[in-house]
Amino acid sequence: KRQQVFRMSRLEGMSNERIAAELGMHKDTVYQYITKALLFLKVYMEEHSKDTLFVILMLAHLQK
Repeated sequence: KRQQVFRMSRLEGMSNERIAAELGMHKDTVYQYITKALLFLKVYMEEHSKDTLFVILMLAHLQK
């Protein structure tokens, strides 16, 4: 559900109120799901940023 709420919010641009109405949940729950999803993404990017940077540099090198 958290991923679905995040996609609806960030990719489809829906308001928390609209998401809550469509999914039948309280708007505070929607807010909590989005907050948790953003925290997860932040931690994931921090943990994998070196790997991501390495891949980007390798791809850039291959395109030369």
